[in-house]
Amino acid sequence: MASIGAVRYRYRTVGSTNDIASGLAARGAPEGTLVVAAEQTGGRGRFARPWVSPPGGLWFSVVLRPDVPPARLPELAFVGAVGAARGIRAYPGVEAGVKWPNDLVYNGRKLGGILVEAGGPPQARSVVMGVGLNVNVAPGDLPPVATSLREILGRQVVLERVLEAVTGELETAYRGWLERGFAPILAGWRELCTCLGLPVTVRTANGVWHGVAVDVDAGGALLLAVGDRTQRILAGEVLFGE
Repeated sequence: MASIGAVRYRYRTVGSTNDIASGLAARGAPEGTLVVAAEQTGGRGRFARPWVSPPGGLWFSVVLRPDVPPARLPELAFVGAVGAARGIRAYPGVEAGVKWPNDLVYNGRKLGGILVEAGGPPQARSVVMGVGLNVNVAPGDLPPVATSLREILGRQVVLERVLEAVTGELETAYRGWLERGFAPILAGWRELCTCLGLPVTVRTANGVWHGVAVDVDAGGALLLAVGDRTQRILAGEVLFGE
């Protein structure tokens, strides 16, 4: 694959970098194409929830073209989470962690997230990985459950340096996934995870579960201890505490 960012597009304001990247992918943009915006007016997270993306944050998307079966594409959410967390941790004092499946957190507060979307016909399938990070966003512009690098470090940081650190680790994680499979990514994810072994509430499309987050299985599903049984959860939102 080409290096992430070898081809890049920069915008002041867009609706969604994922939408821009998806359009570029449909027109044949090469793998590694990077779309960066200073602000998103229509940013979204999982389940199409609005994602607040004001100036000062790092909002970008990458076009990927992995030659893997479609069933493996959900693994990329973990690839993105591991790469982004490692990139952020390059800043001393920022012990960023991950929360199942693809949130980036610091001391229980959300620092960023990953959104992976696939599209295109099978013969030209592409994947867009969107990354949103609260970098220089002022605390007053964030919801109470979120934080930013600016708040953690007590100073602003250079966005371009954060971008290069994160995309560099993303590329390393992605190449490793292509070459060695999902197991090493899952091992790295477990090391970064902040919710394993803790009581959590998990909201799913089929209801709400309360239990202890025990582990993730080989496919990335969350294993939740509920009473004397284990519940396997494929998709949902983890909240700390029962």
